[in-house]
Amino acid sequence: MPKTVTQEADEKNKNWLKILALGRYAPTPHNTQWYFVHPIDDTTAEVGIDSSIQLPYTDPDDQFRFTGLGVFVRHLELSAEAVGFALEIEFNTTDANFPVTARITSINPPNEHLAKLITQRRTSRLAYQKHPISDDACHTLTSLSDAKLIVHVSSKDEIVESVLDLNNKVLLNDLQHKGVGDELDRWTRYTKRSQSKHRSGFTPATLGVPAWKAWLVLHMRKIMLLGPMKKWLTSQYFEQNTAGTVGWLYGPLDTQQNQYDAGRFMMDLWMSVTELGYYMQPYGSIITNTAARLVFLQEVGQKETDGNMVWLAFRIGISNKPAASPRRSIEEFIR
Repeated sequence: MPKTVTQEADEKNKNWLKILALGRYAPTPHNTQWYFVHPIDDTTAEVGIDSSIQLPYTDPDDQFRFTGLGVFVRHLELSAEAVGFALEIEFNTTDANFPVTARITSINPPNEHLAKLITQRRTSRLAYQKHPISDDACHTLTSLSDAKLIVHVSSKDEIVESVLDLNNKVLLNDLQHKGVGDELDRWTRYTKRSQSKHRSGFTPATLGVPAWKAWLVLHMRKIMLLGPMKKWLTSQYFEQNTAGTVGWLYGPLDTQQNQYDAGRFMMDLWMSVTELGYYMQPYGSIITNTAARLVFLQEVGQKETDGNMVWLAFRIGISNKPAASPRRSIEEFIR
């Protein structure tokens, strides 16, 4: 008896659904989850980007779309290994619709330790303990650097304080920009109903603030930037935006290939951070804001040469366990 369309789809999708059980937890800019998997058969799939999702204000040069693709695909490889598959990845910059092809090349024993790390990895926007990460951890992270991409980590008080202060100023600057503020508002799910409907974006829990405060900051921006309210907002953010160590990633980001490679590198760094027992919060706004990035370079003493740039800043440390970001269903990642 010939297979039905549903049976054929189930057969084609079965391995990819297993991989996406963990693969859907990949971090994406603003938790957009704008990457998806298009199975060709049970061993081959293409990875696409949902072009209907745009971040024109918080990522004006669109440099994190392919960086995020690299993050997602590397996370997909790790998720495959965790559930017992090995993936071979091919990246094609000329295919705008499906730039990545993934092939299952072997079936292996599941890696339970890796599966646990994947579920433990989260963005923490909570307050970090103010003591630095260990020297061994610093060495482990900086040793991930290669000939193309470099990890810098610093626990110097003056550098840490200046980076945290700069991120606070960028936040206030973003609130003054209508486009940025409106974009952040569109991606914030203030209510349980909205969270259930979208299963993407920011939630008050993942931002580490009550829903009323998140709404107040993004809907009453002009009032929040008046003297007393601005002082209150700054103090509130500084109480949460703490750390004893900051870092930044340096390398080329001028082509889609370089952006994709940078994303893969970032994912490996983030998994190492998790394995070391720390959390990390990327400071993307410092980088996409050109003026802020120039200040950052001066504060940390970093020069940009030969087409290389600082393309990500972050804080790292120990915090309380952060809330998990909402995720769409496994089936919604299959298209």
